[in-house]
Amino acid sequence: AEVKRNFLSVPQGATWMDVTVRDTRTEQDKDASSRLTVLHTVQLLPHAAYKSNEHQRYLNLLPGQATVTSIPVHGGTSCELALARYWSASGSTTLDVDVDFRGV
Repeated sequence: AEVKRNFLSVPQGATWMDVTVRDTRTEQDKDASSRLTVLHTVQLLPHAAYKSNEHQRYLNLLPGQATVTSIPVHGGTSCELALARYWSASGSTTLDVDVDFRGV
């Protein structure tokens, strides 16, 4: 499966990142089975283990379905967001991804 990596600039003052992922297939598509997708984010911060700022979530999406994942972030730094179809998931899928930042 192909991994799509994006590097985001987290705005100063942001403490949360809401990632909305939507499967753009329709129920009329020939293969309307669910697709397992992996969402992975990581921020590298000085004097901190990367594991403490890493998040991974498995999304099992049906055609037209959307899900929102809220992830804590540190403002003023970069964040890597990667999406990939799970290695054993068959078929192709096109996803729409929207990222919103918010503070407390």
